Amino acid sequence: MEMHLDNVTGNHRIAVTIREFSRMVGLSEPSIRGYLMRDPSKLPPTFRVGFRILFRMEDIERWLKNDPTETPRSTRGPGRPRKTPKQG
Repeated sequence: MEMHLDNVTGNHRIAVTIREFSRMVGLSEPSIRGYLMRDPSKLPPTFRVGFRILFRMEDIERWLKNDPTETPRSTRGPGRPRKTPKQG
């Protein structure tokens, strides 16, 4: 098993918060929270400690190894077309 060190404290990290996970994968915290509510299968499994939602490092590593290019992105289209100004 690969061990990860926290650069600040030197402690072995077992789990990370949503904020730390968002920095690791390049998604915003609100996006991650949205995926957790709408479609948690797009993210690694989570667990709770009190009110905190945490991701296990081993689950994140497994998730990234399965398809690192397949990070969740919005499936919405471009939206409603803009009104074009009337000419004439």
